[in-house]
Amino acid sequence: MTPLDAIEADARRPLSGTGRIAKLAAPRSARILRRNRVLEAIDRKSRSSVCWVAAPAGYGKTTAVIDYLESVEAPHVWFRVDEGDQDIARFFQYLTQSLAPPAVGDMPVFGVEYAEQPNEFARRFFRAYFARLKPDTILVLDDLHDADTPEFRGVLSVMFRELPDTVRCICASRTLPREELSDLVLRGQMAVVDRSALEFSTAEARDLVQLRSKNASVDVEAARGWAIGLVLLADHGSTVGPDDTSGGQNALLDVLGRHFFLSLPATDQDMLLRLNLLPEISAELADEMIGSGEAGKLLDRLYKRQLLVTRTESSRDVFYLHDLLRDFLDRSFAERVPREEQRLLKRKAATILVEAGRLDEAIPLALQAEDWGLASKLILSRAEDVLAQGGRATFIDWCGRLPEALMSGWHFYWLGVAHVPDDVAAERWLAKAWQAFGEADDQRGLCLTVSRAVLVKTASWRTYEGLSMWTRRAFELIERGLPELPREEAMLVRIGMMRALNFGDDYYRGSPAGQALEAELLERLTKNSGQDPSGFRLLASETLIDLSASTMRADLFAKAVDSVIDDLGEKDVLPWILGMWLVAFGAESGRYFPYKRRNFPYPSSEAALREAIAIGERESLKSVEFGGLYHLQMQMKVRNDFAEFHQVVERLAEIADSRFT
Repeated sequence: MTPLDAIEADARRPLSGTGRIAKLAAPRSARILRRNRVLEAIDRKSRSSVCWVAAPAGYGKTTAVIDYLESVEAPHVWFRVDEGDQDIARFFQYLTQSLAPPAVGDMPVFGVEYAEQPNEFARRFFRAYFARLKPDTILVLDDLHDADTPEFRGVLSVMFRELPDTVRCICASRTLPREELSDLVLRGQMAVVDRSALEFSTAEARDLVQLRSKNASVDVEAARGWAIGLVLLADHGSTVGPDDTSGGQNALLDVLGRHFFLSLPATDQDMLLRLNLLPEISAELADEMIGSGEAGKLLDRLYKRQLLVTRTESSRDVFYLHDLLRDFLDRSFAERVPREEQRLLKRKAATILVEAGRLDEAIPLALQAEDWGLASKLILSRAEDVLAQGGRATFIDWCGRLPEALMSGWHFYWLGVAHVPDDVAAERWLAKAWQAFGEADDQRGLCLTVSRAVLVKTASWRTYEGLSMWTRRAFELIERGLPELPREEAMLVRIGMMRALNFGDDYYRGSPAGQALEAELLERLTKNSGQDPSGFRLLASETLIDLSASTMRADLFAKAVDSVIDDLGEKDVLPWILGMWLVAFGAESGRYFPYKRRNFPYPSSEAALREAIAIGERESLKSVEFGGLYHLQMQMKVRNDFAEFHQVVERLAEIADSRFT
């Protein structure tokens, strides 16, 4: 991770959300049978602990939670977990969007600087998130089984441990709490409402069937309390219970086929198979997918009959298909629709989503359709923003499904950026980008690639092996003359190129081209204070501070620091950027260039290093804290001050890893 990636993330923080997308809107059912004993169980267990509602598919978990929310009339946040949340950056992003706009403010963003310490970031994120919720808010996490990975469960564990008394949490899942949460269960901080509590009693079953069909004569015993079975019984008179699904998921889907899907007209069956391709189904998109106004009418009919279709609380025109129905339609689509037609339909769905501005949902469909041209174009259009929001895993997955032979230098470049936390992996992709850009004579791509590679390799303490190759390439580009670039890209390239000269041979640094680059960067820093973001300016200043130390030029150090005094107090500067600048300033000021100015906020180099350490601790930025501690203990040794020396060294040992030793 380089500081530059952090500042780019800040420039593209996700827009605040209002909970109007289906993922953040609770489903709404037309007819719910209120079961007070179930509501009392949820209420009792959620008031003293995290309430975990666990049962197999079709037992009414979501319906029970919806009914509970309506019964208590408390403020709530609804979050429907899906497979995309396995990329935890997306999980954090959507949780931020669940806040009301004024509360979003400066919520932490899961940038690449936190890629290797997600739990530390999660702790900071959830403290900020819960502080912004209204007292007595109920946070609901539905379908937790869809993101059942160790990393996601680790983040959940942090969330539950940070949950304040003013917020309650209700979870719905097909599985019981896994091992990461077992200690919470043992300590009574998590309570389970299980299948036995959700099963309909005979009296409740009769009430449900009568509510739906007005036919009290049907035999409800065979359903054995299974909600889906009772729904099918009420609608079709079909006798089905959990025993009919004892063969597992396939048997369950067979039941849906026999008792629901095959009972529909063939035209309705065909429409459902097509509509299931859309991840979020609005009436408008449904009609466009089918090519007529019948799709929206079909969804409305099924909703009114409560046949595995619900609406969201935010819109009457957005429908939600039950997971069981989704799974059945997925299997049926694969079995019944010829492969070439599947591709054409998926391409059509992707195109509709693109036109609706939902590019992230269109990309997986374009990949499944093997429309490599469309998928490639969409991936590159989203690369910068997705990575800035921390979606490394999502971007890497997208590219991993593209044939590498069809990838361009820009795919390789952004894959290098996505792998920045691992300098070895990042360099591997950037090397591919360099080769592809060279073959295409793409000067912009070459300059950005070299700059990224140098920043990645010089940010790691692990090894500078191979760095000389990149510094040589950088000098060749500098000698040739840098191309015209957009303003922020031009700043990025000049910072990277200047860093290359810092680590390259003295000849490069002292050459006319090298001196011209230094003068250009210094002039931009000192004379254009209002035209570049403060974060970029601090990065440029840090690079010149490093240069001043390697060339022993006190005047350059003073200019590099003088020019950014006002930027140090800017609220939009990311902690990562400020922390690394303080480390660079504190190290060189303490060793070579004592610095004092009337308006400068740090009275000494040690004060700057201690502030960097505090930022690292507060913001869970291990490399910032390590840098501050390392240079602080060096200064302590120089002045024979050992009062705190052992504590500093012990902390260094605690947080050190292979990059910082």
